[in-house]
Amino acid sequence: MTTLRHHTEPETLVLTPDGSIETGEVPALLEMAARLLDDEPRGTVVLDLSLLRLSGLAAIDALMRLHLIARRRGRPLLIRHTPGPLGRALERTGLSETLPLREACSCRVCSER
Repeated sequence: MTTLRHHTEPETLVLTPDGSIETGEVPALLEMAARLLDDEPRGTVVLDLSLLRLSGLAAIDALMRLHLIARRRGRPLLIRHTPGPLGRALERTGLSETLPLREACSCRVCSER
């Protein structure tokens, strides 16, 4: 079961999925993410994938849907700490052009690892 950790930083909402995203979990994760975006309606959304395990097609589906949810709310979405295999899959499919991938950062979630 994947949990969705979150915290805010100045003008930023950081979402961190913890676990493996399975197909059946995608709707519940997206619903939670949409609620969090609505509760914190300003600034950038950062999706930190440093705790994601066993990413596959369900993870790509969730990423693309979350991108759409953020975009519909007028919020930029950045993705950081993408696991190697997922990053390569996004690059091979051309989806890395749609999903802006970043490397490291200095947020609280990253500094706790």
